[in-house]
Amino acid sequence: MLAYDLDLRCNRLSKTEVLLSLNHLLLERAAAGRTTVLIVDEAHNLDWDVLEEIRLLGNLETRHGKLLQIVLAGQQELDHKLEDPAYRQLKQRIALRSVLRGFSPSQTAAYIDARCACAGVPRQHIIGPEVIEEIHRRTQGMPRLINGVCDNLLLTAFAMERHTCTLSMLDEVSADMRLTPPRQSSFSPDPDYPEQGFSTSHPFRDK
Repeated sequence: MLAYDLDLRCNRLSKTEVLLSLNHLLLERAAAGRTTVLIVDEAHNLDWDVLEEIRLLGNLETRHGKLLQIVLAGQQELDHKLEDPAYRQLKQRIALRSVLRGFSPSQTAAYIDARCACAGVPRQHIIGPEVIEEIHRRTQGMPRLINGVCDNLLLTAFAMERHTCTLSMLDEVSADMRLTPPRQSSFSPDPDYPEQGFSTSHPFRDK
């Protein structure tokens, strides 16, 4: 994949030729003062042999430094994997390890408002403060989960022809996404949102 992405002019079925061509390209870029970065997303899903190949790419260097900067991005499983003795050499090559934390409550609110503004709804009132507070609690401020919850909430509101999202909707979405069990609250049931007979697996999802 690296050979195709960088459009290396070589026999891409030969590992030796690919590495020689890659090294030549990196030397040219380094001489021109350019930095080449390889970003590997979802790295926690990679097997040992693939991570080992990535580690070996780190051997491409000159006396001035590395020719290729490598960034591994993944879920917490990647951090646990690097603690395995089998990955000792890879771990020793990593110069910096960083963990991204979830948003704070205020950041979650600002994030949702900003996404709505980008979609053409500035100063949005579709997802109110109380619902946003619960979204933060159930997603622990994780952007990917926030996106999923809000997307399902908006689809649910659209299906029900409602202009605002309610805690009842959030309970249903949370159950569907296997998030924190619905909170025990004292708010009155939504008369237009029956306790039974409705599923968020509506026809507007996954289309």
